[in-house]
Amino acid sequence: MPRIVVGGAGAIGASIAYHLALAGADDVVLVDRDTVGSGATSKAMGGVRQQFSTEAEVRLAQESIRFFEELGSPYFDQVGYLFLATTEAGLAELEARRQVQVGLGVPVQRLDPDAIAETAPGVTVADVVGGVFCAEDGVADPPAVTRELVGVPSSSAWICSSEPLWTRSRPMSRWSRAGHSRERLRSDSGPRSRSGHSAVSSSRRVPCRGFPRGFP
Repeated sequence: MPRIVVGGAGAIGASIAYHLALAGADDVVLVDRDTVGSGATSKAMGGVRQQFSTEAEVRLAQESIRFFEELGSPYFDQVGYLFLATTEAGLAELEARRQVQVGLGVPVQRLDPDAIAETAPGVTVADVVGGVFCAEDGVADPPAVTRELVGVPSSSAWICSSEPLWTRSRPMSRWSRAGHSRERLRSDSGPRSRSGHSAVSSSRRVPCRGFPRGFP
């Protein structure tokens, strides 16, 4: 019997299983009634930003940005994130949030309409009074990121869903607690992606015996 079962193979479930494996959990099962990333994750817009209004949200987003930067293209495109204001009150609200973000180390710039037109050609600024922009933010492909997370852990993480899946034998990495740098646990000779993971070197099909009666 598995020691840890994660229900739902969307972005959140895949991330939980992935980080459990990185933390050393050796008996993780990720289950889903459908295919990987086929639920709400498949409908997500994929915006990745640090421009939030509370310290807790900003700090969490800062950690996420580092992770997405390591994944790189095609999973994440660091094209920036722009917020626009069409009223002075709206601009004041954006500025108040920007002060919180900058105070926590997020490089958010305040832009006037001319700078906005230069930064984002094609945006109509006739009714815009200003905006804020962070070049570190961007857009991700939620289903692709989810599938990548599912494929990264070693065979200690097992997957069961309605589609034929397999465990992938890839070298594992782990986050060091200081600085979130990656440290190799083992390696092989396969090609490597920008994120440092090697390509799939072997695969093993995992039989799915079906879900328990009443499984949602």
